[in-house]
Amino acid sequence: MLISACLLFTAVAVSPADFRKWGFDALSRIEKELYLPDRRLYAEEAQPGKAPANPAFTWSMGIMLQALNAAARLDRSYK
Repeated sequence: MLISACLLFTAVAVSPADFRKWGFDALSRIEKELYLPDRRLYAEEAQPGKAPANPAFTWSMGIMLQALNAAARLDRSYK
């Protein structure tokens, strides 16, 4: 079943514009749910009904910095 789901997914044509939209949607959600404005950092995790508290470190911040850098190349508002 997993193989057939993977084959179905690969048969769907995805444009660069789709990837761009998905990327900016993901960044928007991360900003909304994980950004700690008073600390200017991103939280490690979010829980329903609770404000995020603990900042992310190492791997997760490295990934976020790469995502923001890529976004800045496509949209100057991320600089």
